[in-house]
Amino acid sequence: MASHDIDLVPGTEIMSETGKAKKALIPCPSSDPHDPLNWSTIWKLTVMASQWLFTWISVTGALSIAPMFPLLGQEFHLNNNQLSLLTGITVITLGFANFFIVPLSNIFGRRSVSLVFSVLIMLTCIWQALATSHRSLLAARALNGLVCATSESIPVQMIADVFFLHERGLWTGVYFTGYFLGAFLGPVMSGSIAAHHGWKSFFWLETALSAFAILLIALTFPETNSIVPPPVGKGRPSRHQFMPVQKADSRWKMFIVRDTWTPVKVFFNPIIFWAGLMLAGPADLVLFFNITESVILAAPPYSFNPEQVGYTNFAFVVGAVVGLATAGPYSDWIAARATRKNKGIREAEMRLPALWFYMVITCLSLILGGLAYQRQWDWGHIIVWGYGFAGLSVTTVPTICIAYAVDCYKPISGEIMVVATVCKNFIAFSYSYWIFDIAHTSKDGWITPAMIIFACTVGPALFALPLYYGLGKKIRRWTAKSSLHRMEDMI
Repeated sequence: MASHDIDLVPGTEIMSETGKAKKALIPCPSSDPHDPLNWSTIWKLTVMASQWLFTWISVTGALSIAPMFPLLGQEFHLNNNQLSLLTGITVITLGFANFFIVPLSNIFGRRSVSLVFSVLIMLTCIWQALATSHRSLLAARALNGLVCATSESIPVQMIADVFFLHERGLWTGVYFTGYFLGAFLGPVMSGSIAAHHGWKSFFWLETALSAFAILLIALTFPETNSIVPPPVGKGRPSRHQFMPVQKADSRWKMFIVRDTWTPVKVFFNPIIFWAGLMLAGPADLVLFFNITESVILAAPPYSFNPEQVGYTNFAFVVGAVVGLATAGPYSDWIAARATRKNKGIREAEMRLPALWFYMVITCLSLILGGLAYQRQWDWGHIIVWGYGFAGLSVTTVPTICIAYAVDCYKPISGEIMVVATVCKNFIAFSYSYWIFDIAHTSKDGWITPAMIIFACTVGPALFALPLYYGLGKKIRRWTAKSSLHRMEDMI
């Protein structure tokens, strides 16, 4: 079939007979050895490791407070809604802070913003450790979410700066691993430390880790947003790229307008909005279990202490690891098989059938987890079917759906993540207001909020059917001439 006979809209590609694309160097690297795209493998892995650890440290402090709820409730005389708001306020500021972090990082550089915000993270950790009232702790949590938001934007930007298009999927997956391991292992740390040394000790540990992050960024994270010839893979950062402050980009007005307007514009694209909802569903399912674990497991008949509650988060880790090991290869196999049947023509929607198995796991997590909560099943059922399956869901469903959106709109992968993060965190923030009230007032107890979350999670997944059976390509065809496809050239 000649290429001119193929409807080559963005997201449709001509592949080899095996279903694999030839890897072109996109974007094309410059001839400058200090261009991050030309850096050696060692330097690329170094900056990736630096941001991975920075992300892990940021997330452990921001999203690990749940096992300490009984201790905080006792000290500050808080009810369940007030306790859950300590997580909710952090989540909402995490989401919306990226609207100014992204333009700041484009104007002043990734390194400068990371250094300044890592210092602010340390200061908010100190504030949390010294808080003597609920209001003070709540304000500290809000500011901590605001500054920790760099963990949801800078790493994604760095990946786009340093890695070629065909490499970004792998390294975005590595980034998500660090993010969710922070969210899952952090509660294990906080529960154990709080049980033995008090809740303030956890925030002092986070202060020390944040100080380490400052040193880590200063020594191992050069500026990746600057261009300053050897073959690709032989270059290295310049001395200028290690300066703590970079000269502001002369196009700063354009960056402010572009970086605040583009996510709003992207938000109304049906495919990207759907991908955001598909990230929000499983991620907020994990949050549902996270903010309720202490309330359920610290009470009879389980009567877990904070350390034991923290250890239950290992179930999320096990599920997440299984998901990370299977989602990518499985969806790639599904797409490659469909490509071969389609005579070597790859459509972006060909990876969507991989969703169905993982959506069944997601449904089981909600149904069995909700029943286990309400009927007080043995704690093993809560941990395996509820927490373990939720961990599997959160590293599979979003991976497939975000990868699909990026396949359709490759130049705006960063903006796609901003939209997805806002969807996730806005919905998550609302959970802190209604979950406990509904569970305590409904005649079906915990089954009711579980089924509301079921609807919010499974409902958007049904839209995958019309996307797969033609609507997805129609939307891609309608937006083929959109400026969204030229965004990478404007950066």
